[in-house]
Amino acid sequence: MNDEPRRGTNRGTMTGAPTPTGTGGMAPVPAEVLQHVLTPRGLFTNLLPVVLSDGPLGPVVAAPTAKVTKAEMEERRRPRFYQSSRQATLYAYGDGVDDFRDPRFSRAILRPTSDVGFTLHLLRNGLADAFSGRGFLLSRHHHGFSVLDHGSVIRSAKSGFLHIVPEFTFQPQAVDGAGGATVFAFAIEPSWVTAPLFTIGAKLKSHPEALRYLKVRVADDRCRPGCPLHGKAKTVVGVFDGFADADAPLDCQCLADEFVPVPVRVRDRRAHRERVLVVPGQRLVPAERQRKVLRLFSDRPELERSGRVWLGDLTKEGRVRSGALQVRYERIQQFLARVVGNPTAGLEFTLPTGGPAVVTRVPLTVDLVSRA
Repeated sequence: MNDEPRRGTNRGTMTGAPTPTGTGGMAPVPAEVLQHVLTPRGLFTNLLPVVLSDGPLGPVVAAPTAKVTKAEMEERRRPRFYQSSRQATLYAYGDGVDDFRDPRFSRAILRPTSDVGFTLHLLRNGLADAFSGRGFLLSRHHHGFSVLDHGSVIRSAKSGFLHIVPEFTFQPQAVDGAGGATVFAFAIEPSWVTAPLFTIGAKLKSHPEALRYLKVRVADDRCRPGCPLHGKAKTVVGVFDGFADADAPLDCQCLADEFVPVPVRVRDRRAHRERVLVVPGQRLVPAERQRKVLRLFSDRPELERSGRVWLGDLTKEGRVRSGALQVRYERIQQFLARVVGNPTAGLEFTLPTGGPAVVTRVPLTVDLVSRA
């Protein structure tokens, strides 16, 4: 498979010769970090505790949900809102909360354990914002978020149009510590994902079934205002629904003078009403994290095996590895060390309420019971 390369979309950070399989370009984990990873049961753990201030989380106002719900505030951009089902309370926090005026809300002094669900929400969004601010590509979901580590390529396809890269999923947890104290932590799970580097041009017209239902996003941010793809370079705009007729009217005519358009149908199922856009395939790239894109590449087995070797499932010789948990723990620590710029220091970030937080590097033991 060989097609038009993606232009202007982090290509400088993603391309290059494939790095050796099994390391992803990451340095060894220092002994002072590894020596703490064996729990009393002899297992590795991926729960890294978070240090929070003992004081208030920051400026927060609250109102009982009997008076107001989050749905009533959907049109407001500032401040942020979180509805707690446990406390039957709607919280307002973050940028703009000091200027927020609503007689149904009153000032609230919340500490980390006042509403565990709200604290987990702040941890999730605070750390996600920190990674986003560092230029990482994120995928947010209800309980956590995933970070695509585009700076460490595990292996590249022979054609150069696809990379296998690490991904780390972060999920905040609240666990019972010694004496019943609540301990906040992040469960971190490494995996490998695909990062496509090709647009859907003419050379792919003979592979429509292989592309069907692939999520697609805009190749770059050069679409002009008024175009339905304007401002959506970092978001999925729909799924590939087939090639359209060559003379089909285009909903996106941006940059049409740079190429002969290959009309592609994109079905947007996230809109309030499902719609189908017809846009030049050269403006689209398959979204990251879709392993089924591998079926377009002849070296698929080698790519998949490289991902499994990096994750610790297999040895370089292709045999099942017995110490996969240790390898996965090392991948987590290597990633954090590179993000922090220090082999052992914690990852500092700021909660959306303004309070400080630190993800430490020494894991919790596995005999703690998760509560959330």
